Amino acid sequence: MTGEIFSQPWWLDAVAPRHWGEAVVEADGRRHAELRYTRWRERFGVVRVGVGPLSPRMGPTFFLDEAKLPSRLSRENQLTAQLVAKLPRYDYLSLLFPARITNWLPFHWLGFQQTTRYSYVIEPKSADRVFSEMSEASRGAIRKADRSLTVVDGEAAGLMPLVTSTLDRRGIRLRYDEAQLAAGLAAGRARGCASLRVAVDGQGHSHAAALFVWDDERVYYLVGGNDTAHRSSGASSLVLWDGIQLAGSLGLHFDFEGSMIGPIEKFFRGFGGTPEPYLHVTHYSRRLAAALSSRDAFSALRGNRPSDRARREPPNDPEAGGAS
Repeated sequence: MTGEIFSQPWWLDAVAPRHWGEAVVEADGRRHAELRYTRWRERFGVVRVGVGPLSPRMGPTFFLDEAKLPSRLSRENQLTAQLVAKLPRYDYLSLLFPARITNWLPFHWLGFQQTTRYSYVIEPKSADRVFSEMSEASRGAIRKADRSLTVVDGEAAGLMPLVTSTLDRRGIRLRYDEAQLAAGLAAGRARGCASLRVAVDGQGHSHAAALFVWDDERVYYLVGGNDTAHRSSGASSLVLWDGIQLAGSLGLHFDFEGSMIGPIEKFFRGFGGTPEPYLHVTHYSRRLAAALSSRDAFSALRGNRPSDRARREPPNDPEAGGAS
């Protein structure tokens, strides 16, 4: 598989049928650059382009012959402008770049904004070493869960209630349904790059579950959730440990897929991964920018402090993606 799983046509056909497209720059019979995206119509008719449900990382890919860095960067700058010109009309563009993309300067010149986000990543290493580098709290939770729970294969129908329960606790609206989740799982399994794992007790009750997907470089913790009644069982830690061991067996990095939510970041941090920055590039249409400015002006007239988040991010901006 070449490139991240979330930009593969077969993946997008599964999780965003009829809602994805690509901007392509071609010349002399070959492709020089591409940028795949999803496109959705949100509340109030707002058209959103970029990352989408179950596809949290998307960015440009270049196919260049230039060997020298100055020439390569110059060509990337030119191609970026051409890709952006080929995007469909939108009110809000939101791209969370894969970590390999560190140069957003051509987007800056085009009037885009950028925020740095973070994920935790565990490099391929022995399971014993990974376990020893975890916090004592994470190791303790895994040991506790391992005494009473078993991790088995599962299906989307069993994961969805756990995801819904987890997001409801955090006030996050779910942006995909069971059919999308099941389609992504089936497509990934058919290509040997998806696994849904569930921690169950002796009575067959599901305590926690997670969907892991992978490409040639990384195993991603894409979706996860747990049962509110069993949050103290350590099941979420056990399921994540199962995914980390999967990555090790494949010789791949394990990517927690990021979260800027404090309690989730603390949970992920305990597994001993290295913080890794990635870029969130955004852009507003004039229509939406004017609407958001008017909303903040109205709030100021009422004596309320305008929300920085409200000005930068419209509703439903991707965050934890179903993380527990």
